[in-house]
Amino acid sequence: MAEITLFKGNRKKIVRCDDILYFAADDRYTEVILITGEKFHSSKCLKFMEACFPRNNIFRVHRKYSINLQHLSEYSLNGENFVIMKNGIKIPVAARKKHAFTLKVRDYFH
Repeated sequence: MAEITLFKGNRKKIVRCDDILYFAADDRYTEVILITGEKFHSSKCLKFMEACFPRNNIFRVHRKYSINLQHLSEYSLNGENFVIMKNGIKIPVAARKKHAFTLKVRDYFH
């Protein structure tokens, strides 16, 4: 089971990758959102965080967002491109990522 160590103030938390909903880039930081709703900020860039994650479960849908496909609930790629995670959060999908996302989802869920 893959894990990532995250920090919140003086607290260190070891988080299973399965418990991560998505990553969001925030300038030079990355926000990590867990299925519990808890949020962590990391000084590591989004690309670094993705590299710590099992490759088959993560997909960058936008320059700012990478999602854990395990927690994908639904998506729409007609007109307004977006995904909805199991917690109801709506995340945009970049137009240039639509085709690759469709292929990834097809391979992941079939």
